Parts: sequence; C-alpha cells; structure tokens
Amino acid sequence: MRRVPSHKSDLLTRSQAVISTHPVLNAFRILNLPTVNFGDVYDSEEVPMNEQVYSCQALMQDYANKILRFMAGRGSKLRVLIIKPSSEVVNADGDPFDVDLNGHQWPEYHYARGIFEDFTGMKGVVAHPLRDALLDFPDLGPLLN
Repeated sequence: MRRVPSHKSDLLTRSQAVISTHPVLNAFRILNLPTVNFGDVYDSEEVPMNEQVYSCQALMQDYANKILRFMAGRGSKLRVLIIKPSSEVVNADGDPFDVDLNGHQWPEYHYARGIFEDFTGMKGVVAHPLRDALLDFPDLGPLLN
C-alpha cells in the first residue's frame, strides 16, 4: 500500500495555507476520497481489502498529524479534522469495511488536535483519534452529515 503522488498535493498545500489563516475555523472536513494505491506495484486498487484496515489506520493517522501540524504552524486554531468523502465507498463485496482499533472505518476518520511534549520539553501538535466525534463535539452535526 502506498500513497499515490500527484499534482493535487500542491493544491491541497496551498489551500491549507489559506484556510489556516481563518481566525475562527474550529473544524475542517475533507470531502475527497484519499488517493491511495492499495494494490502491489503492478495492480492498482483504489479501495482497501479488509485485512488492510490497520495499514489504513496508520496511514490516515500520519496524514492527520501532517495536516494538523501544517495548519498549526501557520497559526490555525483548528480543533477537529474530519476525513469523510461526500460519496459512500464500499469494498468489492458491497459490504462496509472493517473497523480499526480507533473505531474508524475506511474512508471516514475523525481527529481532535492535541499537544504532546517530549522528554526534552519540546511541544508539538498531534492528531488524537475520536471514536465518536459527535459525542465529543456535539456542534459538529451539520459538518458530519
């Protein structure tokens, strides 16, 4: 499984830089399906197999960390990042995907911005997985539906 490089990442970076400057933005939803190749080098699969659920968990956690760190580095006060495409995605059998250890299911992931401090006292931003975004942030109902 590998991310597919594309010119879209430059557009996303420029868009995030602009969005980061919004003074009262608390939540951000990404409506696009993540561009990931779940097949091997010769096979191009756009949806994961259920046995790849934990690889998806790690990949999306890394993606969320990068987005929240990038935006925080530009002054954003963003509290919640939601990755939920506008269209429904199912596996090859037409069934929903398996749920990972964070309670997430491809391609829907929810994260809250957190702060960590390492042993040297250096602080940074980290994406904390949310099992139930509406329970933690009830005002997000319109954004999640």
